[in-house]
Amino acid sequence: MAYPFSPNICLRDLIAKLEKEFACECKKLTLHGPRGPEVANALVRTDKGTTHIATLPDVAADAGVAPTVLRSICRRLGVDPSEFGFSLMGEDEVDHDDDVEPTAKN
Repeated sequence: MAYPFSPNICLRDLIAKLEKEFACECKKLTLHGPRGPEVANALVRTDKGTTHIATLPDVAADAGVAPTVLRSICRRLGVDPSEFGFSLMGEDEVDHDDDVEPTAKN
């Protein structure tokens, strides 16, 4: 756990779970951009012949990972975010309250 009062999973635990349960591998990648090469930590996962890569946030190993970052990592690796208590809902899947009538424009 990242911090006793924080519900966010810490980066260390996230990496451990993804390595153990989803065969991800933590690697250092050299990324080449307009300012030259930079090194980034990333998780790499190969699934059904497709390689998925997700760069990791540059935070301490015991720091909590924000929910938006966690969902992004899951999407990039092809991992179901429900494994971490999240769901990815598209606009067509969002629950809309059918009992509410639209407000009238004045």
